[in-house]
Amino acid sequence: MRQGTGGNGKGKRNRKTALAVIMIAALVGFLTAGGGFLYYYWEYQRSRQEYTEIARIGTAPSQRTDLYGPEEGGEGTGQEYVLLEVDFAALQAVNPQVTAWLDIPGTGISYPVVQGTDNSYYLHHTVKKTYNFAGTIFMDAGCAPCPTADGNLVLYGHNMKNGTMFGLLKRYRDRAYYEEHPVFYLYLADGSVYRCPITGGFDIPAVTQSLPLTFAAPEEKEAYLQKTQDMLWYAAGESPGPDDPLITLVTCVGNRREMRLALQGRAELVEAGE
Repeated sequence: MRQGTGGNGKGKRNRKTALAVIMIAALVGFLTAGGGFLYYYWEYQRSRQEYTEIARIGTAPSQRTDLYGPEEGGEGTGQEYVLLEVDFAALQAVNPQVTAWLDIPGTGISYPVVQGTDNSYYLHHTVKKTYNFAGTIFMDAGCAPCPTADGNLVLYGHNMKNGTMFGLLKRYRDRAYYEEHPVFYLYLADGSVYRCPITGGFDIPAVTQSLPLTFAAPEEKEAYLQKTQDMLWYAAGESPGPDDPLITLVTCVGNRREMRLALQGRAELVEAGE
C-alpha cells in the first residue's frame, strides 16, 4: 500500500510540474505578445506624432484654390481645393532629401516625399531619419525629380494598418471611394504644383522595376499605357495620353507579399515653379 501511495504522489508531483511549465510558457507567450503589441503601438504613435509636427512646420493653407473634377463633359461643377503653402526651406532643414509634398484631398494622406540614393533606406526610416517601421513616402531613386512626358514618377509608401502612409490606397478598389477622391496634388521644391487626376488602379508583381521609370520612345509608352489599361480594376476618368506625364503611387497588397498595388495619375501643371 505504501508503494502505491508513493507512486501516486510522484504522479501528482509530475502533473503539478507539467502544469507549472505550461502556465509559465503561457505567461511568457502572453508577455511576449503584449510586448510586441506595445512596441507596434509605440511605433505607430511616434510616426504619427512626427508627421503631425512636420505638417505643422512645413505646410499651411494658402489663399489660392484649384477646381478639380468632374472630367470634361461630365456633370457638375467640380470641387474646390485649397492649395497648400509648402515651406521647403523648413522641410529641407529637417532633411535635405525632401523633394516634394503629396496631398490627396479628403483622405488625410498629406506627407513629405523624399528621394534617397536607394529604394531601401526610407522603407524603415522617417523623414527625420529615425528608424521606424512606418518609414516615409519616397520617390524612386531612379526617377527624375519632376514629372516629364517621357517619364513615370513612382512614389512608394507602406500599407499601414492604421491607415497612415499609403494605408488608404486599397480603398480605391471601391469605385465609390475613387469618385469621392479622384485626384491628388504634388508640390515640388521649385514651387511647381501639379494636379494629378487618378486614371486607374491595378496590381503588379513585387519585383524590381516592375514599373518603367522612363520611356525610350513614344511607341514604348503607348504600349505601356495599353498594358495598364488592360489591367485596371475599372475605368477611372480620362485615360492618360502619350504626352501626359505619369505619376504612380505604389504600396503593398495586404498579406500578398508577391504583389503591389499601383494607383496611376496623369500630371497637370497648375502652377509653374522657378
